[in-house]
Amino acid sequence: MTMKCSDVQELLAPYADGVLAEVEQQTAEEHISHCDSCRLRVEAQQSVAIALRSLKRSQRAEAPSDHVLREIRAQWNRMDVRPRRQLRTQLASVAALLLVCTFGVVWARLAVDRSFPANFIIENYKQIAASPLQPQYLTSDPANGAKWLRAKLHAPVPPVNMSLVNAKLVGVSVIRLHGIKSGQMLFNTPAGFAAVYVVPGRTAFRSLSTAQLDGNHFHALTDVGEPGLYAWSYNGLGFGVADTSASEAETCAVAAQRSTSMP
Repeated sequence: MTMKCSDVQELLAPYADGVLAEVEQQTAEEHISHCDSCRLRVEAQQSVAIALRSLKRSQRAEAPSDHVLREIRAQWNRMDVRPRRQLRTQLASVAALLLVCTFGVVWARLAVDRSFPANFIIENYKQIAASPLQPQYLTSDPANGAKWLRAKLHAPVPPVNMSLVNAKLVGVSVIRLHGIKSGQMLFNTPAGFAAVYVVPGRTAFRSLSTAQLDGNHFHALTDVGEPGLYAWSYNGLGFGVADTSASEAETCAVAAQRSTSMP
């Protein structure tokens, strides 16, 4: 049974700070996966916390960019009007947002950090290759896997289907790559297994070389003796396919990119 907003209000602040016990965290996650208003509150508080931590590290103030101010206004306007018992929470959120606008600081700098965590993906792939872990959500249906990740990441994750190269989905997980909440899809392939990574907002591939495969543009990491990685961006998401070798990653990446860009 879905809980009411009033039943989870006291959990939202500690959930945003990552200090809830496991059972309470699951309760909060279940609620915000169905409630856009509470999810927006959590995301706003997390954004404010990041900006305030950054404020302590910076000694210079600068006005936030126009797109940051527009996002703040839009985010606040999307929040539902709640009864008086929630007024104190709303006023606290407004005060925090105004504080960020006043001091300005490094929010803009953080917003432009869109570096794709390629090296951390390679390290993660090597770890699961050495000792495979069962995915958090077992499914062979790409549509179901994408739906589960959309709820967990709050991002428009499309289905990834690699049946064209005889790769079958095993399951999906949510992992952290250098502190970034990301999606991981594991596939069984004729050569072993491949992993597809989805990283919201990280679409800058500065450390990777460029490659043209089957008429499509990719960014690649193909060090000798290391797993191969081919990456691309789509709809604000950074995608990467890691496999045991560059040639295997290349084959899977072409099929995966084709499926994510299908209408």
